Amino acid sequence: MFGRKFKQDDYEERKRYEEYQKRVREEAMVKGLGSFFLNFIIKYLVFIVSMMFVALALMKLTDFHELVIVIISFICAILILKIKYVKVHPFKSLITMCFLIFLELLVLKG
Repeated sequence: MFGRKFKQDDYEERKRYEEYQKRVREEAMVKGLGSFFLNFIIKYLVFIVSMMFVALALMKLTDFHELVIVIISFICAILILKIKYVKVHPFKSLITMCFLIFLELLVLKG
C-alpha cells in the first residue's frame, strides 16, 4: 500500500517536473527568438543609417553619379558593421549615427 502510493507520488512529481522543463524551454526559445529579431532590426537600421550618412556626405563633397554613391555607401555600411564597437553596442551606434546625420543635414541646409 505504501509502495504504491510512493510510486504514484513519484510519477506525479516527475510529470510536474517534465511539464516545468517544457515550459522553461518554451520560454527560453521565445526570449531567444525575440532577442534575435531585435538584434537583427537594430543592425539593419545601423546599416541603413550608415548608408544614408555616407551617401549624404558623398553627395555634398563630390560630384559623383548617384549609382556610384550608392555603391560606395553600401560598401562603407558593410565596413561600418564590421567595427567591433558597432557589434557590441549597436543601439548606441545607431543613436550616434542618427545624430551625425542630423548635424550633416544642418550643415547641408546652411
